[in-house]
Amino acid sequence: AITGLQTGSNNCTSCPAHSNSVNGSSATTGCKCNAGYTGPDGGTCVACVAGTFKASNGSDACTQCAAGKYSAATGATSDSCADCARDTYSSADNSQCEACPSDSVSEPLSSALTDCKCDAGYTGPDGGECSACVVGMYKSVTGSLPCAVGDIGAGFRIYPVPAATNFAS
Repeated sequence: AITGLQTGSNNCTSCPAHSNSVNGSSATTGCKCNAGYTGPDGGTCVACVAGTFKASNGSDACTQCAAGKYSAATGATSDSCADCARDTYSSADNSQCEACPSDSVSEPLSSALTDCKCDAGYTGPDGGECSACVVGMYKSVTGSLPCAVGDIGAGFRIYPVPAATNFAS
């Protein structure tokens, strides 16, 4: 590949930045964006944004990282997207991993805020603010279940109590 195109007898014109053409190209449309860049043939080529990549030359769009993965690199020429760790989730544009809210957890490769679940001992909506169970109540699992009051005895029964109930008074 060369970086210019033939326009006449021996005159060659350079392709736009971040593009190349093959020997003997005779039109601007022969200039193709390099890997890691996208744009119309013969036009302006722009780098793939963070969270995307493009492995081939041409006008194809950049490919987004898979759900639960991210890449901070711009102009990436291969799928170098990394996994989001436990207790994080990938941002909408896959450019970074965001931390779950306080007192919540998520599995590795989580891809949405709603994948963050309240810890045991805390309650709240998935992806939302988690509140500690009040005195006299508990929750032994992760998720959005309400805190409950328990009766340890025959059959161990759980009685759900509205979150507004305050046993401390």
